[in-house]
Parts: sequence; C-alpha cells; structure tokens
Amino acid sequence: MRRWRILKRGGEPRLRREIEFTCVGCMKEALLEVNGEDLILAQMGAGLVTDTAPSEHLLPLEIECPHCQRRYSREAAYLRETI
Repeated sequence: MRRWRILKRGGEPRLRREIEFTCVGCMKEALLEVNGEDLILAQMGAGLVTDTAPSEHLLPLEIECPHCQRRYSREAAYLRETI
C-alpha cells in the first residue's frame, strides 16, 4: 500500500502509528502516519473523529496524496485542500 507524502510535520509526536486515510479527491486509500496517543474512531471527510479533543500533533501540517498529488494542510484535526 502507498503512503501519504508528509511535506511538513509540524512537531514530533512521542508515539506514531499508521492508519488507512482516504483522499477526498480521488477516494483512494494510502497509509498516513499520525499521533499514536489519540484514539481515532473514524474518518469524516478530510478530518478524523477522536474519543477526546485531538492532540496538537494528531495530523501532519501538510500532506500530499500519493495517487492524485492533491495537497492538504491541517487546521486542528481537519485537512483542507491547498492549491
């Protein structure tokens, strides 16, 4: 399986893990490295649903889809497409 390209990390989480994250542009999945301390319940659009308030480093600051090369930047636990 392909991996999301991390363009800007924005901080180093103490614990990391990979999740299957779907690009909202091309609807293909790839592995994305996230903060392993947060309990992720689901993906909703380009955001993640957690059991409590998400940590500061839940998502990288900027990522790129390995399939369609769309870029997304972080706003809290939500990613928005950048041009």
